[in-house]
Amino acid sequence: MENAELQKLHKLELEIAAEIRRICEKYRIRYFMIAGTLLGAVRHGGFIPWDEDMDFGMLRADFDSFIAACQEELDQEKYFLQTSETDPGYTYAFAKIRLNGTRIVEGLSEEAAAHQGIFVDIFPFDHVPENRILRRLHERERYVWKNLLAVKLGYHNGQKRAKSLQKLLGAAAVVLPVGFIRKQKDRAFTRYNARQTKTVVTAEGSYRYYREMIPYRWTQKLCRMPFEDTEFFTFAAYDTYLKEMYGDYMELPPEEQRNKHAVLEVDFGHYAETELEGKRE
Repeated sequence: MENAELQKLHKLELEIAAEIRRICEKYRIRYFMIAGTLLGAVRHGGFIPWDEDMDFGMLRADFDSFIAACQEELDQEKYFLQTSETDPGYTYAFAKIRLNGTRIVEGLSEEAAAHQGIFVDIFPFDHVPENRILRRLHERERYVWKNLLAVKLGYHNGQKRAKSLQKLLGAAAVVLPVGFIRKQKDRAFTRYNARQTKTVVTAEGSYRYYREMIPYRWTQKLCRMPFEDTEFFTFAAYDTYLKEMYGDYMELPPEEQRNKHAVLEVDFGHYAETELEGKRE
């Protein structure tokens, strides 16, 4: 993606993020920057220069409150709340706020029959078991159901699967109805939320189960963090979070190791002429 396109994409994503923050503040919903968005805030004062998206997290109860609030608050002419309930072709366990009248196509969802507008991700965090064996079983259960639904709905998986697993998922996807798979997937992800365990994990994060786990206590103490010309909440323990996630996170990775999404197409629609205010040099 060309630099001018990326800056325009960032500007539109900031508009979406500001709407998410507005709704959260009005309804006193706790949210926090995570993953590359938080890394960008600390290391670059905003977006990682080569990153194409924004990620926020919420505990499951706050996530459910946010989804409910969007029914009343979200400008549905401008935005689209994408979940498995609002978009039958959508596979993920997290939500996206999409900008209507735009289009961004990623490699994983190239063939999916789902809304493809420019977006910001909102990840629910669910409790995980303390027992190591139960935790391993939980990770496997989530993995199977999320991949089964993705195959069923035409999403590609960025990771290579064993041929035997690929055949099994393909056969099961043909036989099992979408509604059944979704229900089993939801149960798997939320299985341990009835008890407040010491650890929570993102629902279907990019870095997979074990790397995405964090102490529950981190979600209870937040701070404001500057991001571009505004600010958002994140963990007060952001330094520990980033060290555990990325290691020496202030060191820029070699260019060939910089994580970029496989963006195949971007169409800004009637936002194509949007001026870039506060352009970063």
